Amino acid sequence: MAVFDRPASIKSCREDSIPLIIYLDQVGNPGNVGTIIRSAVGASCTSVVTSPNSADFWLPATLRASAAAHYLIPLYAKLGFKEVLETLPEEWNICFVESSSENSPKNHSNSIPYYEADFTQPTIMVFGKEAGGLSPMIRQQAVEHGVHNIINTYIPTIPELDSLNVSMAATVLIFEMAKQQSKLTKKDNSEILEDLSAITCDSLQDTVPDAYKEDLPDVLRNLNHCFHRMKKQRK
Repeated sequence: MAVFDRPASIKSCREDSIPLIIYLDQVGNPGNVGTIIRSAVGASCTSVVTSPNSADFWLPATLRASAAAHYLIPLYAKLGFKEVLETLPEEWNICFVESSSENSPKNHSNSIPYYEADFTQPTIMVFGKEAGGLSPMIRQQAVEHGVHNIINTYIPTIPELDSLNVSMAATVLIFEMAKQQSKLTKKDNSEILEDLSAITCDSLQDTVPDAYKEDLPDVLRNLNHCFHRMKKQRK
C-alpha cells in the first residue's frame, strides 16, 4: 500500500476562462461530480465548488469520471453557500437550476427554460441532487444575503421523463453559457473591426509624422483589405 499527500488544486483559472462558477449542492454521486468537473474544464469555467455534503473531489470514482481534469481548473471543496456568497462580487448573477422532474408549467411558474436565460453576465450556477433538487436553505441564504440578480431556470423534457442526470443537466447549462459568452466576444471584436474600418487619411493627418504621410493611402488600403477579409471569415 502506498501513502501520499492529497494533491493541491490549481489556484487560478485560465486567462480565457468564462465567468462561470459551478456550485454543487449535496451532489453525492462521485461519478456525477467528476463528469461535471470534466465539462467545466471543457468549457473553460472559472471554478467548481462543492457543498459539505457533496462527494469528495479525490475519490477514485470522481477521478475516473473527470478523466484527471482536476488539474486544469480550481476546485474548492466543502464550502457552504453562505461562504461563497460572501466572496461573490455584486455584479454576478446566481442561477438556480431546478430539477426537471416536475415539468408542468405550474411547477415552473417562476422559472424560464435555459435557452431563454441571459448568461452574458458573470454567473454562479447552482445544481442540486437529482432526487430532491436544491435544498431550501440555499435559496433562503441568497435572499438573506440580499442577492437581486437571480435566474431560475430548468431544462424542459417530456412529462413522462422523471429527470435528467445532474451531470448531463450541468453540461447542457455550462455550454449554453459558453455559447452566449462566445457570441458576446465576437460582438466585441466586430465593434473593434468597425472602428478600424472608419479610419481615414484625414483622421490620421494630425497624428502621423510628416515623413510617413505619403504612405498613408497604401497603409489604409491594406488595412481595409484585412478588415473585409476578417469580416467575411466571421459570417
